[in-house]
Amino acid sequence: MDWWRPHPRSHLSQDHLYAHDSTGRLHIVLHPDAHRGERYLLRIVREVVMRCGEDRGWTAFHAAAASIDGNGVLIAGPTTAGKTTVLAALACHRRADLVASDRAMLTQNAADVIGVPLSIRIAGGTLSALTPREALPPHRVLPRTFGTDQKASCTPRDFAAAFAAQVHEGAPLRLVLLPRLRDDDTPLSIQGLHGEIARAELAAACCTPDDEDWLHPWFACQTRSVEGLRAQASQVLDDLVATVPVFRITAGVRIPHLLERLADTVARRLS
Repeated sequence: MDWWRPHPRSHLSQDHLYAHDSTGRLHIVLHPDAHRGERYLLRIVREVVMRCGEDRGWTAFHAAAASIDGNGVLIAGPTTAGKTTVLAALACHRRADLVASDRAMLTQNAADVIGVPLSIRIAGGTLSALTPREALPPHRVLPRTFGTDQKASCTPRDFAAAFAAQVHEGAPLRLVLLPRLRDDDTPLSIQGLHGEIARAELAAACCTPDDEDWLHPWFACQTRSVEGLRAQASQVLDDLVATVPVFRITAGVRIPHLLERLADTVARRLS
């Protein structure tokens, strides 16, 4: 069997190995102390969905996504930017339906946003502002430190049910948000981005063809060239900036009523 570890530049922990046997089957071998080993099965599902989407001409983003009255909202940014916090704000205060939690795909011409199935990881600070709600995990055992990697997980269906919302496969894209939450009391502000500035920030959140967790596709090999996928992503970025409003949202997580104010700010941009 051929064995290998995750790429050292990926965000994956080194607590597992991949194996390719003589029959062509692929395997994951976990270390006995691996934390939440079931997540690797979800990662395989995610990778297969992303490869199939890219083959259809779609482009992947490190992003959450919601649907408010049928209007798709893409919430893009790096880890700890505040994507899940904004998603929770929209679900809680606008009963937004869930489309995606950490990876989303845009169809050709940036017309629609499509969700990639993944569990939703929520930090203790956000959970404490949402509870008590059935279906959401408890927050008392979690640290409320901003940016912590210790988070609770729930299924997309449970997350939506907590807010009497639904899970949708996709929605027509109407708005792009780039949250930049901070560990302070910075007043909430929203700024429209245009042209090369908007494109550069969105390009930083684009996962096609170089997803931070799948620098080499293992379980669903790419059928298109890297150059072709880059050209595809570049065209989607151009179409996105040209046709969909892009806003950067800045706020400190310590300001009062943060979730409600985030939801109101986004709703005004959709009205």
